[in-house]
Amino acid sequence: MIEKLVMNNEAEFVRQQILDVIRAGQGMEMARAFYDRLFTAEPDLRGLFRSDMETLNRKMIMTLKSLFDTMPDKKGIDDVAPNLAVPHLGLGLTDQHYELFVTCLIRAAEDVRGYRMPPEASAPLRRYFIALGAAMRGFEDRLRAPNG
Repeated sequence: MIEKLVMNNEAEFVRQQILDVIRAGQGMEMARAFYDRLFTAEPDLRGLFRSDMETLNRKMIMTLKSLFDTMPDKKGIDDVAPNLAVPHLGLGLTDQHYELFVTCLIRAAEDVRGYRMPPEASAPLRRYFIALGAAMRGFEDRLRAPNG
């Protein structure tokens, strides 16, 4: 079982910045900027996504809103990982993919908001997504186990 992570003030700041973008009606713009950054950095990842871009953008915003809305309650990673893991089963995502995800997400939110967040502010959120990725892969491994 992965230990529940507590968001510190810096991570809460970044989480709130991203939620503010979504709540201000700029979520789709942020999602577009996110996928532009992601597919520019790793063009091969585009082939993993079967949906059209508008559908991907909507799904990402719904997922982020749901995920970030639970963080203040200190909901455990193990509690949210299974629901997030199912759509990503078999994709072979690594810690590096989750690091790239959070980098692109933070940069996309910064693009929309018009300013850069200090690296120390995003470090806890990065750790959260790396741990979330590990929990998602752990869930997938349990599903693939003979008695899963």
